[in-house]
Amino acid sequence: MHPVKLFAVAAVAVSAAPLATLVSRDAPIAHDLGIINDDTVNLKAKIDEYDGGKLDAIPVKNAGKKLGKHIKSGTGNIENASPISSADSQGVIDYINNTLEPNLNEAMSALGAKEHKIAKADLKGSVKKQLCASKSKADALGAGLVAKIAADKQGAAQAAVAKVDADLGDAAQRFS
Repeated sequence: MHPVKLFAVAAVAVSAAPLATLVSRDAPIAHDLGIINDDTVNLKAKIDEYDGGKLDAIPVKNAGKKLGKHIKSGTGNIENASPISSADSQGVIDYINNTLEPNLNEAMSALGAKEHKIAKADLKGSVKKQLCASKSKADALGAGLVAKIAADKQGAAQAAVAKVDADLGDAAQRFS
């Protein structure tokens, strides 16, 4: 994976978070969202440490690859999961709104703060490409999750997923 891809994967990571305490009967979903959130936090830390250059992007790339892998497996697990009750759906929505999306937003802000260094390393185009790919993966994860949310919580779930989508879309736009 190209060093820039690590930056793009950060965008995808923020699409999910740990919900084991919120969604007890849907342990795989909670587990996957927790891992994705943890990966997103780790990615932000690697972005914060990035000081420029292609070689220094390798830890970011590795963190991004790990996140991308977990987003992909999480999407499959969510697609195979049972529908989520209304109460548990609210827990998922609250987790996305109060934990996952803020962590993604922080990661994307950190990435934006490194724009000059990324451009100087000639990685801007690669970062944009990977952010777009990550957005696509995050969209698939979000769509799968929304499909499992209780009918009475669909609007709130779509709004939560839209925030994540906007974070990734805005980050990709920044690197145009």
